Amino acid sequence: MKRRNHIARNEKLIDRNFWRCILLCFVIAFFSFIYFIAAGKGAFTLRDDFNTQQLTFPNQVNGFLKQADPGEWCWNLDIGASFVNGFSFYVLGSPFSWITFLFPRTMLPYLIGWVYMLKYAVAGGTAYLYLKYCTGKGEWQEVFGAVMYAFSGFSAAAIEFYHFHDVVALFPLLLLGLEKLIRDDDKRIFTGAVFINCLVNYYFFIGQVIFCVLYFLFRHFSDKKSFLSDTLKCLLCGCLGVGMAGVLFVPSIIYILGNPRTDSRLTWRTDIFPIMEDFLYFVKGILLPGEAMSNQSAIYNAEWNSTACWLPLCGISLCIAYILKKRNRLSAFLVLLTVISFSPYLSSGFSLFTRNYQRWWYMFVLIGVLASVYVLKNPESYPVRTGILCNAGLLAAYYLFVRLSDKKGTYGQLIWHPRRFLFLVAAAGAGLVFLYIVITAVKKHRGAVLVAGLSACACLMTAFVIYIYRIHSESTESIMGKYALAQQLDVIDDQYRYELEDNANLLTLTGDIGGVGAFTSTCSNCRFEFNEIFEHYSSIFSIRKDETPGLAALFGAKFVLKEGQPEAAPVHLRAQVNGTDWYVTEQPACPIGYSVDHYILKSDLFRIALKDRGIALLHAIVINDEEEALVSPYLERKEPDGMEQDLAEDLSAVIEQNIENGVQDFERNSHGFACACDYEKDTVVFFSVPNEPGWKVTIDDAPAQTINTGGLTALAVPAGAHEIRFVYHTPGLRAGALLSAVSLLVLIGAWVVGRKKRG
Repeated sequence: MKRRNHIARNEKLIDRNFWRCILLCFVIAFFSFIYFIAAGKGAFTLRDDFNTQQLTFPNQVNGFLKQADPGEWCWNLDIGASFVNGFSFYVLGSPFSWITFLFPRTMLPYLIGWVYMLKYAVAGGTAYLYLKYCTGKGEWQEVFGAVMYAFSGFSAAAIEFYHFHDVVALFPLLLLGLEKLIRDDDKRIFTGAVFINCLVNYYFFIGQVIFCVLYFLFRHFSDKKSFLSDTLKCLLCGCLGVGMAGVLFVPSIIYILGNPRTDSRLTWRTDIFPIMEDFLYFVKGILLPGEAMSNQSAIYNAEWNSTACWLPLCGISLCIAYILKKRNRLSAFLVLLTVISFSPYLSSGFSLFTRNYQRWWYMFVLIGVLASVYVLKNPESYPVRTGILCNAGLLAAYYLFVRLSDKKGTYGQLIWHPRRFLFLVAAAGAGLVFLYIVITAVKKHRGAVLVAGLSACACLMTAFVIYIYRIHSESTESIMGKYALAQQLDVIDDQYRYELEDNANLLTLTGDIGGVGAFTSTCSNCRFEFNEIFEHYSSIFSIRKDETPGLAALFGAKFVLKEGQPEAAPVHLRAQVNGTDWYVTEQPACPIGYSVDHYILKSDLFRIALKDRGIALLHAIVINDEEEALVSPYLERKEPDGMEQDLAEDLSAVIEQNIENGVQDFERNSHGFACACDYEKDTVVFFSVPNEPGWKVTIDDAPAQTINTGGLTALAVPAGAHEIRFVYHTPGLRAGALLSAVSLLVLIGAWVVGRKKRG
């Protein structure tokens, strides 16, 4: 990390090797993916999150944005959610997803594999630019490092999480921009990099900011005068970049502040040191190639913390060689990052101490790659052999320790797939042998041989991880069958939803219908309040309505998709997909909106048995104890002791009563919903819709206030005929859009002033 290493001002940052690097990374990715794309007849699927989120979220956004009059409320996500908050983490800010929006939404499974290849190519290109700027000249070593970064263990393990690769591809621009800002007083790249990284993913961006602060302190702390001026420039450019991304960043921050994930905290007293299994798992992520997170060979059979950062072919051997030779800021920074990696508390700092994810390790990878490239630039000046031997020794010791400790002592089962574990150790070891031979024995064309070997290694390990994901997954044919089925499902009645618990995302987000659940981390925050009533605390899975008596009916799950021969009941759809017959029939369910006669205090509801709480909510809405005055003038209070008969009676009677009390002319769209009512007395109308703070509610065009009922919505309505309208506006979206516009104008103004000064 020396200032004199950066490229001269008159030398172009983008050169032939940049394009060669992009092409090489694309080719490696092509050969990694193409077999699986061909096997899927053009479609690419994996498993779990990839199939249910990465294949569905961009699809839904594509269709949503192409509506004649797109609004801000999405009925397809769970029981309804903010469109911006629901998809900004995954899709909305991604330039790679924007490419897919140019095509029909049904084309996504056929595009996603190719977009993946593009992400790898971009990751290699941006890494090359950063490495070239730091080392001073773009040669084969920088290409080698860029490929290592693009195809690191982190990238391989994270294949299931498609949107992670957006961050990997664009992060090097942040460090490149920071270097250009400090060394050349060029503010353009850093400002643009802050903007695009902030826009792509707010969660990862927060970790990137923390990492950049550490990087800046280690890289550029010199005399106080220049340090203060450099800090000021970084802050101003950073704020401008964040401001331009405000249209998504502001509403997203407002949203996540209400998410229960932000309430959890790690403490240094209990989490400063990892337990033995975690320690072994961290070591595995550094020494061994990345694995499919859902099915791993050792330590943990399944773990989704992205604990992988192996550098293809080289491992940490060149990093060790650099640290042994150099006593400078880069080596100190590498040591610090290593220490942070092995402390759950310090590592959680990149997530603001909410959870110990290793989802920042792609940044760790880039710093390790930089050190490795410095060594490759002049291997004779570094103890490369010692570094390789140290890496090999650590690898052998790790393998032996895990093998000998498996099912012995206090560690329990450590190896889940012995052959695969042995293969990974052998692959890592073979890479070190190859590196040793080429570095020490091959002088002529050493660069070409190393790049070729690295390319083969990257392709092999990436394809291997894809293979492991695929063999433990639902078939591509089955996934595409659900895609085809979703296109045939229609919104039969705006007042009701579908009950689609098992395949909710695949059938609701790839089509036009709404269900009563979803697999997502970015649902309405109100869902968590409702789930708490039923002691369901998952931050990604909604409570299953079909497994809790009364809940399916409460949420209007009238339409049921079934497999086989149609029943005698009214059938709304008959379809055949992949040789399987499907049909949609009806079951008793309450409408989305209906008037109620009773309420129950939340403290009283918790006195009712868990299995009966869903039934209780069909008879009475739940109200927080301190808000009883909002409904007591209109409704009669239910006591738990007085509900025994209600809980014992047949559900059909109370459902029928709620249907009779339903609102009329209910219509829903992407802006919200509207309905009419005509009740004989002042009453409260319940809506099985999240009570989001963004609702603007009117009764006959006069503003009205909602009442919270367990995270859902209630509304006091006077007697007589009325028109009710709910229009949703995402909190912070307009302020964020204004901030983006102002920031963009400031940028344009600064550019104009700068041109005039230079002219």
